[in-house]
Amino acid sequence: MQIKTLFLGTLEFNEESVIFFPQGMFGLPNLKKFILCEGDDLAPFRYLVSLETPEIAFLVISPLEIIPDYEVSIHEEARQSLLFEEKHRLIYWVIVTPSPEVEKTTVNLLAPLVIDAESMRGCQVIQEQNSYPVKYILFQDEVQPPS
Repeated sequence: MQIKTLFLGTLEFNEESVIFFPQGMFGLPNLKKFILCEGDDLAPFRYLVSLETPEIAFLVISPLEIIPDYEVSIHEEARQSLLFEEKHRLIYWVIVTPSPEVEKTTVNLLAPLVIDAESMRGCQVIQEQNSYPVKYILFQDEVQPPS
């Protein structure tokens, strides 16, 4: 399959690589199907591209690249509604907000994207049990502790 995107050109993908967000994402409840695009020139970043509206793509990074002991708390209700299973491997991504001034680029550690690698179902969760910030400065010399 192919999709033509605004910034990444035409992308090839297969149906197995589609990530389904049953509830959409915060602010975009109608966008439910995405693909994760990677490339050597992007690492450690990826683009999460909407299949319904290919002009919408999020720059994402694994929070473990930023904070090695980053933890995600998923409510049991969310786990059940998305059919997440304990034995399945969950993958976490956080959305990057680029800035023209690179040193002001931030990531949202408070609301990570959680994807079940086996079912390819995902959700965005708010970390109510953690004090991670919404705007964590990405490029810095030392890791900032949660506030």
